[in-house]
Amino acid sequence: MAGPAAEPGATWAAVAFGDYGPFCGIRDDRSLWCWDPGSIDRRTPARISGSWAAVDRSGQHTCGIRTDGSLWCWGDNVFGELGIGSDDEARGEPARVGAGHTWATVTTASFATCATRTDGSLWCWGNLPGDDEDHRSPVRVRAGTRWAAVSIGDDHGQRASCATR
Repeated sequence: MAGPAAEPGATWAAVAFGDYGPFCGIRDDRSLWCWDPGSIDRRTPARISGSWAAVDRSGQHTCGIRTDGSLWCWGDNVFGELGIGSDDEARGEPARVGAGHTWATVTTASFATCATRTDGSLWCWGNLPGDDEDHRSPVRVRAGTRWAAVSIGDDHGQRASCATR
């Protein structure tokens, strides 16, 4: 079977590239595909089960929001960047974050993740900019504020985040 990139007429709704490791894309049919440059066959992507609305990738972890609003993360988890309550191990398969909530956006940096819920609240976890503590589960940022968008990134080990209300 040919990979999705080889299919005539295949179109992509979103793509996400990280500093290291795989890059991912969501096709118009909401299927999510990730390529792993560390694999033997770098031309063949793997399909990640589910129907996806958004994906972001940075460092060595990936997070995505399914079309039902659930948030899922996988990859390295050294600083709790997966948001699953621990930093014990990497996950090869998506693990659900913040069950029971509906997520709107997600953004990733090498060791941290931030996301907004549909109620406008902002949540971050992992090794956050300006914080000496690693957060293994989502932590609310400035309760009572409605956030429209957030972006987190890093350059040469320096992390920064910006959000708009």
